[in-house]
Amino acid sequence: MKLAQFNALCDREWEKQDRGGRGDVVSLTLTETSAEELRRGMLMAGFQGIHILPGPDEAINPITRTVVKIRTRKDGARETARVRVPAGYRQTWWPVSA
Repeated sequence: MKLAQFNALCDREWEKQDRGGRGDVVSLTLTETSAEELRRGMLMAGFQGIHILPGPDEAINPITRTVVKIRTRKDGARETARVRVPAGYRQTWWPVSA
């Protein structure tokens, strides 16, 4: 997952007013390749404006500045995000990109 895709996901979930209201991405389940791509993107961006440095299996939501846990798996057909909303949680998914 590219850093720009992660940022867009966080922004899109925050802006949703349907399906339970604004959402805060709290965890991702990614393939190992996607997780590594996201980590590289965060390192190259230098965490500009972020005062909390994430651990090796974490990212920082650019909208809410909360920690996003990253789980990995070897392969799969889709990747998922768990999103906290006022009514509880919802899950969103997308196909794994080649």
